Amino acid sequence: MQRNLENERSPYRGRELAARIDWEVHKLEGKVARNRALDMVRDAQLNIWRQGLDQELVRQQENESRLTLRNSWLRVLLQTREHRPPEN
Repeated sequence: MQRNLENERSPYRGRELAARIDWEVHKLEGKVARNRALDMVRDAQLNIWRQGLDQELVRQQENESRLTLRNSWLRVLLQTREHRPPEN
């Protein structure tokens, strides 16, 4: 036990631990950098998909508006053809 305590207090042991800790920190920093790069790629892909979905939504809304307008015109045409007053 005394020997273990002496080994832990040894300056060489401290250097070994510091070197190992530095290596572990370096590995973790590398992982963090890779994950950040992957996050940036994923965010770019999500933005592209979001833009595509937004464009599709705009197209659908425009189509719905056109159909609504056509339906209202058809209602008016049918009502005038049948000589009925307009319905609200």
